[in-house]
Amino acid sequence: MTQVANTVTWLRGNHAVKIGADLRWSRLNVVQPPSPTGLFQFTNLFTDQPGVAGTGTPLASFLLGQVQTFFIDLQQDEIRNRAHVQEYFVQDDWRTSDRLTVNAGLRYTLNFPSVEEQNQAAVLDFDTRQLEYLGRDSNPRSARRLHWTDFGPRLGVSLRLSPRDVLRSGYGVVWIEQAGITTPFTTPAFPFLQTVSQRTLDNVAPAFVLAEGPSVSPIPLAPDAGLGQGVFSVDRDLGSGYAQQWHAAWQRELSAGTMLELAYVGSRITRIGVPDANLNQLTTDQLALGSPLLERVPNPYFGLIPRSSSLGDPTITRAQLMKPFPEYTTVSLYRNNIGTTAYHGFEARLERRFSRGFSMLASYTRSRLIDDASSVFDASILTGPVANAPVADAFDRARDRDDSRATSPTCLSRRSWPNCPGARGAGGSLGASWEAW
Repeated sequence: MTQVANTVTWLRGNHAVKIGADLRWSRLNVVQPPSPTGLFQFTNLFTDQPGVAGTGTPLASFLLGQVQTFFIDLQQDEIRNRAHVQEYFVQDDWRTSDRLTVNAGLRYTLNFPSVEEQNQAAVLDFDTRQLEYLGRDSNPRSARRLHWTDFGPRLGVSLRLSPRDVLRSGYGVVWIEQAGITTPFTTPAFPFLQTVSQRTLDNVAPAFVLAEGPSVSPIPLAPDAGLGQGVFSVDRDLGSGYAQQWHAAWQRELSAGTMLELAYVGSRITRIGVPDANLNQLTTDQLALGSPLLERVPNPYFGLIPRSSSLGDPTITRAQLMKPFPEYTTVSLYRNNIGTTAYHGFEARLERRFSRGFSMLASYTRSRLIDDASSVFDASILTGPVANAPVADAFDRARDRDDSRATSPTCLSRRSWPNCPGARGAGGSLGASWEAW
């Protein structure tokens, strides 16, 4: 990443005004096929005694070289993702009186949608049900669009109530990556990074024997390249993630060198990244049909979907044909940042400064973190969606909202540190800490 930042400070009367810019360019060059040498699967299917299941072993099939399924990930060229962020800000620290200080600011963020340098990206169009290649055939180069209204206001107030009491509060909005967290890149790499496979077609003859090797070839870069496997689409209008943070604190000087602080701290993150959610699934009403869903019926896509796919057989389950996109296994929105988090916490802090620079700090936090995104999407460059992502219901995100797996409801800690005698003037110190939850 390349970053250029600068700040200009202007002092006038009781005002200290800061104006600045922060420009960042992110680059990611990747050659990372997950299984570049192939994955061979052996089972007991071909070494069972005729008509007697479970009598063979995968090891025997391996020794005979009888492969049931073979997968390999192919990548011809390096994926070169590029992203750019511009932020401009102004802040005024205004000391209105000896008792009141106001900090007011505004930050403007431009999260330019990422692109792939050579337009190696494609997304599923829900209308045509085919892949559209970014930067080709009059399609835009980016999967998302630029949003021009990402303003982040900030306001802080410090009020001295008495010689021993101070009240502080603040609120701010911070815009984060366009994908919600982890990465600024929002262009899926399939089929420029793809998985091809070969499988047994009748469970009688193996896919191939090791002595002959597999017979697979790359999937052509065509609109129907994703048929029979998982593909990504995008919500082009989805905006960047942002965090709102606020706090209110009361500080009291109990005695010379002793300070007590009680505070409420809260935050809310909107449009945070969530795991891949499979949109190609049955509704709860459809699942209520039960066992008839497993019946095999004639496959209308037979001959159109490659036989290497589990959807390429002459017959297919009734359940698959009832899905929104029966010609695909999995359909997900790429790096779909639709999650939310909410944090509320009470903090108590007691600090004591003793003579000769020795200090001690004890703090207690009681908090709760609620979210529907305890984990985020896989930040790796993938050949397709994660089919078994931990999402309860792609059609009802509320089912995933509960106490976060990352929450720590109670935290009690103590720290102490003396100044280093040899580092006087340099602020050096040695310390020890203890925490409990």
